Amino acid sequence: MLEPKVEPMQKEDLERVLIIEQASFTQPYSRDLFEEELQLDLAHPCVLKVGEALVGFVDYWIVKEEMHLINIAVDPAYRRLGLGSFMMEYLLRTSLEKGIQKIFLDVRTSNVAARALYQKFGFEKVGLRKRYYSDNNEDALVMIKEF
Repeated sequence: MLEPKVEPMQKEDLERVLIIEQASFTQPYSRDLFEEELQLDLAHPCVLKVGEALVGFVDYWIVKEEMHLINIAVDPAYRRLGLGSFMMEYLLRTSLEKGIQKIFLDVRTSNVAARALYQKFGFEKVGLRKRYYSDNNEDALVMIKEF
């Protein structure tokens, strides 16, 4: 496999990002939401490429010394190849470079794979948002990694 790379998301990436988003989440974000993210100063949407193939993406916000992981996904055809870990390593490097003190995220309680990935990178459960997801009223775990 070619070496993966993370690059800033561009508007022309949105078609592929939306396909991955829809394949990954029961409540996928809309094109409008991604377009808004591209305009926000605090948002940092990025794509993951292997060669020229766009195979994943990550979106995070930076507010002062805190990062909030908004969204991360890998194309189902490219899962279990370490690409989620590659993006998490990118987030941790970026955090250290920018002097981030904490990274926050929300994750569905049923998303065992994502929870395992976050725990692998040192995230700990610190809270619960009851009935957070409107599609099925599922709870969200709040997880944090502190530096």
